[in-house]
Amino acid sequence: MDEVSEDPLVLRRCVRDLVALSTLPAVWAKSEPRAIAEELADVLRRMVPTELLFVRVADGKRRYEAAATTAGRCEAHACRELARALAPAMDPAWTPAPLQGLPGLAGSLSVCAVPIGFDATNGTVIAASLSSDFPSAIDRLLLRTAANAAAVVLERRQTEEHLRDDQRTVDTLHRIGASLVSELDRQRLLQMVTDEATALTGAEFGAFFFNVQEARGGSYMLYTLAGAPRETFANFPMPRATALFGPTFRGEGVVRIDDVRQDPRYGRNPPHHGTPPGHLPVRSYLAVPVKSRSGAVHGGLFFGHATPGVFTERDERLALGIAGWAALALDNAVLYHEAQTASRAKDDFLATVSHELRTPVNAVLGWVTMLSQGALEGDRARAAIAAIERNTRAQVALIEDLLDVSRFLGGSVRLELSDVNVREAVEGAVDAVQVVARSKGIEIRTALDADLPRLRADATRLRQIVWNLLSNAVKFSPPGGEVEVRACRETEAEVVITVSDTGDGIDPAFLPHVFDRFSQADPSTTREHSGLGLGLWIVRHLTELHGGRVWAASPGLGQGASFTVRLPVSGPSSAVP
Repeated sequence: MDEVSEDPLVLRRCVRDLVALSTLPAVWAKSEPRAIAEELADVLRRMVPTELLFVRVADGKRRYEAAATTAGRCEAHACRELARALAPAMDPAWTPAPLQGLPGLAGSLSVCAVPIGFDATNGTVIAASLSSDFPSAIDRLLLRTAANAAAVVLERRQTEEHLRDDQRTVDTLHRIGASLVSELDRQRLLQMVTDEATALTGAEFGAFFFNVQEARGGSYMLYTLAGAPRETFANFPMPRATALFGPTFRGEGVVRIDDVRQDPRYGRNPPHHGTPPGHLPVRSYLAVPVKSRSGAVHGGLFFGHATPGVFTERDERLALGIAGWAALALDNAVLYHEAQTASRAKDDFLATVSHELRTPVNAVLGWVTMLSQGALEGDRARAAIAAIERNTRAQVALIEDLLDVSRFLGGSVRLELSDVNVREAVEGAVDAVQVVARSKGIEIRTALDADLPRLRADATRLRQIVWNLLSNAVKFSPPGGEVEVRACRETEAEVVITVSDTGDGIDPAFLPHVFDRFSQADPSTTREHSGLGLGLWIVRHLTELHGGRVWAASPGLGQGASFTVRLPVSGPSSAVP
């Protein structure tokens, strides 16, 4: 998901709205498509800050439309005009672009179009706003969740129409649909899907396998099983993308075989060349991919029966419908848990910020109190003033990091480009951290090529890049350690700056996340140091603003780390925002 709002109140409202949207399918269970379109437009108008909400719901060959603006619901004739103006955005192949001249709305509008269902066959939700930063990540999250809620209802209606002569099946599908809408736990959701689909199709056993990509070409994980004990699969390898299983895991469509042992794809792959001894006896075979609305394949539902010719076209349609519901429910569960995770991350961050800002303030307050009471004189007074200055500078640095994050997220960081002497920038950053390094007995060595070119860069921001990397290296190096800064011109077009240390090192599992915002290795297993986890995130963004790249390397915990920055001599290739 894209970046989520920093405001905890906004995140709480988002979670509240997601829960409200998850109840809509139950509310709409017996509603007509026209009512669904009108109510969905009204609901989203209250949740998403836009000038226009337009909903088109398709029910077979009939279409129902509803529109709402900030002033309220549109009249029928205005809705028809809007439908004509928004026609391009209702095409699934439409490339998002600002729209102009919509009826009753002046100016250029940012537009977000979300299909209802996999390919917009069930309709479209369109939101338009005069705000240039629309849609935000939360706006998209709410619109997608609302579209998913409508899709669950509409697809359930279509399935009910196909099965109206079988009341038992309809009742079962109602139960599944209602349960899927309210279930956000993936394990329970998929177990319920597997159980119900196995019963509806008349299979002896069913299973759901997740796609798990591996370097050797893909493997698959058994997640849920129905009609047989899990121990049945304990001694068998997971399926692979063979000629028989591959179409399902690639999302190519339903596979239904009357007698799998007579199929030319059966028995062609080692080591078993068919069903392994002791495996469940499969003759009738039915497999359905479970695909996300984005097209990604979550995995597959597989059904088997020991008797040939058991599964019919009806069973195929049932399994396909349930797989579609399962995919929508999985998408909803993912969106909900992403919002929860983001909310927890922001709460953790606020707690960390409070602690990090309070620590230097407490120290300053303590020393100032003793000085004001006349309790300190001579050397102790001078030591108190030095401590006040040190803690004040630490707090200023924390606040500057937070302000930099705000500027980056708001797109307001601008580079003041000039011809910069790389050697002077690096030496300036080294001088700035020497006091802290010497206090820990850490030696900072430099190896700067004599022929370093001048860079087209922002001198202050370049020093900040090197200073952040050096501060990080000193912070995570033990007393008596070493830090080295190297700068050279490897090619005519690029300068390379490397900061390496003999410190804590980086766990290989954490290495891909080392430049993430608010990201810090688990202090219980690695570094026991304070900080907001913003320094390296700022380094990455400043480097990319200059048109460069940065990466980290480490042999492992306790073996030091190195950070390498590559910058183009000519500066950023495009205009700086």
